[in-house]
Amino acid sequence: MQTNHARHFSKRYAARRERKPIARRFGGAFGGRVWLAALAVAAAAVAVSAQEAPPAALPAVAAAPVAPGNEELVTEVRIVGAKGIPREKFLPSVKTRAGRPFNPDLLEEDVRQLHRSGLFLEVKTYTPEVPGGRLVVFEVLPRPLLHYVTYAGNRAFDAKRLAKETGLQPGDPLDNWQVEEGRRRILELYHTKGFPDASVTIIEGNQPQDRGAVFLINEGRRQRVGWTDFVGNSIASDARLRTQVQTKPGWFWFLGGLFNRETLDGDVERLTAYYRGLGFFRARVGREIDVRPDPFDSDREWVAVTFVIDEGPRYRIRNLAFFGNEKIPLEKLQEDLELKSGDYFDQNKLQLDISGLQDKYGAIGHVFADVEVDPRFLEEPGMLDLVYRIDEGRQ
Repeated sequence: MQTNHARHFSKRYAARRERKPIARRFGGAFGGRVWLAALAVAAAAVAVSAQEAPPAALPAVAAAPVAPGNEELVTEVRIVGAKGIPREKFLPSVKTRAGRPFNPDLLEEDVRQLHRSGLFLEVKTYTPEVPGGRLVVFEVLPRPLLHYVTYAGNRAFDAKRLAKETGLQPGDPLDNWQVEEGRRRILELYHTKGFPDASVTIIEGNQPQDRGAVFLINEGRRQRVGWTDFVGNSIASDARLRTQVQTKPGWFWFLGGLFNRETLDGDVERLTAYYRGLGFFRARVGREIDVRPDPFDSDREWVAVTFVIDEGPRYRIRNLAFFGNEKIPLEKLQEDLELKSGDYFDQNKLQLDISGLQDKYGAIGHVFADVEVDPRFLEEPGMLDLVYRIDEGRQ
């Protein structure tokens, strides 16, 4: 006869047998293998489901109701992969809209516009057929973003001024071409502001793995023009020639007068044009530069510029010839001309003569008359003929 304690133990043992794991009910190791296989199948199903699911943050153009009609309509537009990029930066580039007819040409233009935005390295499209029309999917690969933009070595200009020149800000797409363009703009700023020896090096920002842009600036010394001189000029005084150039001292030597090599090259061209306008068609202009340190400021240098001029011969006009005139006789055309046979060539006077001839034609109703002048240089040194070619036009 069982005791109360034994009967209680038997009941608990029977209850535990009822709650045994199912694996053991299926028979030891075999049951365990069944359950492991079931778990593997379930895990694989979850993995496949995760691969097929679209990104959680999927910016998409709002879908519109599909209108009835014979044309194949766009049911929805999705842009996949643009996570982290503000929608207002790229959505205006997409003209394909839900509820409108599907247009492959417009889709290609959308791809081009997304590329031109500079935000993406790659753009792919998928257009599967779905009930009611086509689903349009843009799969984009964004460019890396600039996490920082740093300028090192700058003293003359602060980072805010340099950022204005480069146009680069943290959060912008990291575009190697834009970084190089920023380097060029910084260099141009320094050169135009009196730092002709400045150099700018890209330390970071020109490699795909970079996370930001770093510019190293070697400013050099600021240079100002201390004096401008001219050698070899006889037809015009130094004071007259200084009005033709931009490289010259500033007011009291400190307001303006920054030295710029590109401006100096332009001055050489301007002086050459000035001499040729006076008939010195073989004139040549060179320059010499003398740089000296400022005894009171170690960060500044003074530049003395000397323009060396070889004027050459000045050309005279031997004959004037006119072609194409029918409405106005030769004698009438030659009246009141500033340039005549035997005069030195002068570009300003020639322009006045051209305007005067056009006015004469305008007075008789030929307001669209065209006059071109062809200087013909002769074998005789320093002599030329002026040939006027006239297109009288319609009255």
